Amino acid sequence: MHINSKLFIFLTFIISIGLIGCQAANKTASPNSTVEKAIENGKKAPADGDDHKSENNALAKDKDGNEAAVKSTVVKKETKHKQEQKNTFTYKTYTNTRFGFTFEYPVSFYRSPAPTNNDGREFYNDDCSITASGSNINVSGKRETIKTYYKRALEHGPSPIAYKRLGRDWYVISYKNGSDTVYEKAIIGEGIISTLKITYPSSKQKHYEPMINRVSGTFKAGKSE
Repeated sequence: MHINSKLFIFLTFIISIGLIGCQAANKTASPNSTVEKAIENGKKAPADGDDHKSENNALAKDKDGNEAAVKSTVVKKETKHKQEQKNTFTYKTYTNTRFGFTFEYPVSFYRSPAPTNNDGREFYNDDCSITASGSNINVSGKRETIKTYYKRALEHGPSPIAYKRLGRDWYVISYKNGSDTVYEKAIIGEGIISTLKITYPSSKQKHYEPMINRVSGTFKAGKSE
């Protein structure tokens, strides 16, 4: 009986040591479980704080991107504003004292001296010119009409004519002359025909188009002397 008691105590001691060892092994394996799972999945386990760093980096990139977008928008607006200012002309009305035709021209253009017969005037800058003149209609024999001058303009104008249009008392044609484009408009008034020509570089069509529309739109026929 005494021997059995000692054997029981010894076995209990051995079992206790075994249980303690298992618990220690489990505790040691637990911290590595995330890494082991990540390795099994072929991924790197995130380091402590990496998630926060990723979020901060994403925010920083987003912030930089937004700032860049804002700067780009501001630059584009400033460029557009400068371009609009560059394309904007201030106008003044010219009236021919002999034939009475009128039109508006950019005040920034130079004005040539009036010819001795005072039949018209030229306005110009470095690469564009506006010329307007008037002349009496030939009333001897068969009366000249706007069609007469229109056909004459088509015959004498360089070929091909890029644009042409005939109205009741006016015509418009446009054609290339070397590197320039020529816009021509004529209007028959009371006994005279008034002709407007605008010559400008073809490469600057967009720059001068608003000005051409303004000048030609304000061009009014004159009257006989």
